[in-house]
Amino acid sequence: MVAAVLRVTATVLAAADVGSRIGEALSAGSVKRLPPEVFARVQHERIASAGRTLPARRVALLAVLFARALFATRTSRERSLVLAAFATFAGGAYTHARRVVPRERSTARWDVESLPADWQDQRDRLLAARALGTGGDLVALILLVTAAECGASASS
Repeated sequence: MVAAVLRVTATVLAAADVGSRIGEALSAGSVKRLPPEVFARVQHERIASAGRTLPARRVALLAVLFARALFATRTSRERSLVLAAFATFAGGAYTHARRVVPRERSTARWDVESLPADWQDQRDRLLAARALGTGGDLVALILLVTAAECGASASS
């Protein structure tokens, strides 16, 4: 029973995380059309909300993935896939913290009077870094779903 709960919880947390990231990536085109003062305000609000929830969501996801790898795998292939998903999500979290968060904090401090000359380039680099992270998270989710399929076929 615990194994089943870990399998479902890991998949749901990963899918929710990836889904929110895909939503961000899909909105990038609209974000590019925002005037700079609106973009700065949106960034400020985003940092205020994501800064409270994203770290906790990521820690919970990684903890559940690790527990799933230890206690809820039926085959070595399934365990390897779960650990690969764990490593991919962990690498993405590290990269996000080191690359994306500093850029987001910088753009959140912008105002119309103090925009950097290259503000559009900075915005585009931020959006590209987010899209790259979304791609990595999608790969991790695919690994996790593949692991679930391996586990299901091993039990049949």
